[in-house]
Amino acid sequence: MQLVYFETTRASHDRDDLHDLCVAEMRALAESVDGFALWRDRDEGLNYWGVVMFESEEAAMRWKTHPEHARIHNLSEDGLYESFKTMAFDSVRQNAFSAEGA
Repeated sequence: MQLVYFETTRASHDRDDLHDLCVAEMRALAESVDGFALWRDRDEGLNYWGVVMFESEEAAMRWKTHPEHARIHNLSEDGLYESFKTMAFDSVRQNAFSAEGA
C-alpha cells in the first residue's frame, strides 16, 4: 500500500468555489485510477488536509503523473493556496479486525 498525505493552506475563503472544484476533480481522478483504495480529507478553516491510499506505488504514480492531475494542480497554483505539501509513505505492516455478527 502507498499512502499520500496532502496539506494546503488557502490564502482566504474568497476562492472556496475553486478550492471545492479542485478537490472534487482530484478526488474523482484518484478514484478512477486502477489500484485506488481510499480517500479521506478534512477542511478546517483555511487548512485542508487528507490522505489517499493506493494498492501500490505504481498506482499512486499513475495518479500523480496523469495529465489531469497536472491540470488540476495548475488551477490551484494561481494564488489559491499559500502553501501546499505532500508526503508519500509505504506500508510497513498491516493489521485488521472485524467483529463479524456485531
